[in-house]
Amino acid sequence: MPNRWRKAVDQLKLEDTTTDSMDESYYVDGVSAEIAAVPQKTELICTVHIKGHSVDFKVDTGAKCNVISEALFTNIKKKEELSPSNNTNLIAYGGSEIPTAGFVTFTCQSSERVFNVSFYVKFTMCQSMVATHKKNSEEIRICIDPRDLNKALLRPHHPMRTVEVVASQMPNSSIFSVLDAKTSFWQNSLDEKSSMLTTFNSPFGRFRFLRMPFGISTASEVFQRAMEQIFAGYPCAVIVDDLLMGGKDVKEHNENLKKVLDRAQKLNLRLNPLKCKF
Repeated sequence: MPNRWRKAVDQLKLEDTTTDSMDESYYVDGVSAEIAAVPQKTELICTVHIKGHSVDFKVDTGAKCNVISEALFTNIKKKEELSPSNNTNLIAYGGSEIPTAGFVTFTCQSSERVFNVSFYVKFTMCQSMVATHKKNSEEIRICIDPRDLNKALLRPHHPMRTVEVVASQMPNSSIFSVLDAKTSFWQNSLDEKSSMLTTFNSPFGRFRFLRMPFGISTASEVFQRAMEQIFAGYPCAVIVDDLLMGGKDVKEHNENLKKVLDRAQKLNLRLNPLKCKF
């Protein structure tokens, strides 16, 4: 075959050496090469200009819609209003549902190109879950870290009572008993809007409290006011989750205690027998 049709191949040229056998075989045992370090995976960020604001978005090739936070929407909106998204459920990668306030369309600019882009607006309030030991107990209490939520809450400024103030109002009493409300704040139900604001992340998805959680800055005042309202006119004093009864003798003390216990039973108020003192 003519040489012009032959394919060139790499050859290994051997130097002429003196050996006993001209049939000795040669082979390549291995090839070593320096491999450059592969950089760690980084997030892909795209800067988009909306209403004079530069917003950095994380590019997610697996997402089927665009999502912004409620705080960002409030910051950049002018005359735009949210449209309801009642028939749309957003599901996160882990399978948990993302609550939305609605959707909106903004005119966006990126790389000198202008687009009309629709965004779903998710609720900003999503706290972190905190698991703590109860004081003087091995029980675990689930709380949240609502620092952002507490900044937005208006405290009711309800007057809080102390033991000294309560004792001065019961000068003729010589016998006392104390009732303790079990998991006090959890006995206060939340309405739908307030419940959504207590949404928190957990390793198993997103959840929200149906009752008032521990960690809320206004919880003590709210519970104090609620307890005073339901025990108004009864022979007891309220100190947040404690009910203090007294009497000048055993008979009066027992009568007052029975009235308060009957009221608590009627309202289904749970008491902690380990903390009640008689």
